[in-house]
Amino acid sequence: MCIRDSLYKGDESVRDSAYDSLKLYSILARNLEGKTCRAYYQPIIDTHTGEVVWFESLLRLRDQDGFYVSPSPFLPLATSTGLDSDITEFMLKEAFTALRKTPCDVSLNVTFKDLLMPEFEKSLFAYLKDAPASTTPLILAIIDPEALIAHEASRHFPHRSRAHTRPLALDHLVTPYH
Repeated sequence: MCIRDSLYKGDESVRDSAYDSLKLYSILARNLEGKTCRAYYQPIIDTHTGEVVWFESLLRLRDQDGFYVSPSPFLPLATSTGLDSDITEFMLKEAFTALRKTPCDVSLNVTFKDLLMPEFEKSLFAYLKDAPASTTPLILAIIDPEALIAHEASRHFPHRSRAHTRPLALDHLVTPYH
């Protein structure tokens, strides 16, 4: 094998990887712009009583074949391109819509980065302000709790959220998204 052949193969894999990333980005952007992504609500069941304790809100994206799929393959790309903030904003809006329709708690997976973003906090507190008074909380499930625990700014977030009528709970997850 000559050097030219191995360089071509390397370029081909780079090209294929770039094509795959572009394809994923296109699907993700199309979902966010066209409002075709959906929030699905997975019931969390108390195994002792059989009752629904809360609903976990999960993002689903419509693929090129029209099927709704998990966002897992898209999340690293969303993070690297900044579309993760758009996803979080969409899911935040959907979670508050769900809270109006159910007597159960609703959880939303967020990152530590989300909690530090002024836009996220502004949107969250605006939704909290507009939400009817209730004892049913929105649960923010932190998918990267190590960063949250280690960062001083995270200690002030719960104090700022107490001024709102709807309860807000912070929880932590071991694994991100489903």
